[in-house]
Amino acid sequence: MVLGMALLIFRYGWVTWGWWLFGMGVLFYIAGLKKGGNLEYLFPGTILLVFSGALLLRQYELVNLPLWRIWSVLFGAMGLSFLLMWLVRNSGVWVFVPGGLLMLASGGGFSSRSFVRYQIWLRGIADWWPLFLALIVVFILIYYWRVRSEQ
Repeated sequence: MVLGMALLIFRYGWVTWGWWLFGMGVLFYIAGLKKGGNLEYLFPGTILLVFSGALLLRQYELVNLPLWRIWSVLFGAMGLSFLLMWLVRNSGVWVFVPGGLLMLASGGGFSSRSFVRYQIWLRGIADWWPLFLALIVVFILIYYWRVRSEQ
């Protein structure tokens, strides 16, 4: 699929890149939502639709979106995909950890004034990884304790 998309981009140019990604996202959604389809196709479909939507809005100058903010859009799309997994599959509360962290990274990107400030902010958040790891362990232990006490 990637090779086919690369050939089409080579043939028709980079201008159509957003539309090809949008079409692939729609195909993933169709595959996931058809009767008996695998709902996990909605994960890459959401990422492709949100990312290509931002590219198309930028391309047609409907939104003044600097190119470095595409990273924020990508992080937000991935976080939204994790939260969508929780809505569709009832995957459990574990999807809120990566989804929430990705949405946090996305929000930081949209609130930053420049790419350098965004990188500094992300590095500042990454320095707190031991605290995040400890909180995840505490939440897992609390969840395990609740399940064990209910049994």
